[in-house]
Amino acid sequence: KLRSCKSNTRSFKMEIRLIFDHNERSRYDRELTSYEQSIAQLTADVKTLRSGGERSKLFLGAKNDLNGNGGASEEDAVRAGDAMLDDAMHLQDKTGQALSNTQKMIGEAKEVGQGSR
Repeated sequence: KLRSCKSNTRSFKMEIRLIFDHNERSRYDRELTSYEQSIAQLTADVKTLRSGGERSKLFLGAKNDLNGNGGASEEDAVRAGDAMLDDAMHLQDKTGQALSNTQKMIGEAKEVGQGSR
């Protein structure tokens, strides 16, 4: 529905361009601006609601539970949260290793630089 509204505002904007009376044109321009602001606010609200729904699916177990049921239990949510924390810890470990490798390479580069003087 928002796409349809945006399309209508574009059409409205083109129609306004055809108006010759300056006062009437400015009145419709203000009205168009008001419509565009309303549509922008509604679009932002829809995006917020969608992202909130997706976020809640992550924690409440968007996957089926182990028994094959479609519902998500609190235990599934805890398990999903633990899995996310494990993944985060694994990522931090990899980041730490990459940092160590980078520091080692910097040290080697300094040695090479000092040796070439």
